Amino acid sequence: CWVAKYVCRRHTAASLHRVLSDVLGPSAINMLYHPRDAKKNASASFAFINFASVAEAHRAVRLLHGRMWRRPDGTVDTNPRAIVLEPARVQGIAECLSTLKGDWHHQSLIIFHEGRCIDKEAALRLYCSLCVVAIV
Repeated sequence: CWVAKYVCRRHTAASLHRVLSDVLGPSAINMLYHPRDAKKNASASFAFINFASVAEAHRAVRLLHGRMWRRPDGTVDTNPRAIVLEPARVQGIAECLSTLKGDWHHQSLIIFHEGRCIDKEAALRLYCSLCVVAIV
């Protein structure tokens, strides 16, 4: 799992995934969590991204780190801070999903398998055979 910093606050999890997929391809990411900042009534300026493989994570760093974010409409963000990708404290999709168990029904969490969005039950069966008790 990686932390993406300085994300445009106009993004939703879905729009951020579209922007990332345009660069990385639809199958590169298997989880994206882009929380909302309730105080500012906007998306937070960070997101947690779990890549489908270590190779995909390295490719994402190579292609994205240090570049400028794109807004949901595809234009370059005017925020002077470039994309920063850093490893998160929690690693692996099962561990990430277990950590985020309180936000399972929130739109800020999207889970994928082979480029397609999957529901909670499918994610549990696929990724969390060891953490089902912790999430349910």
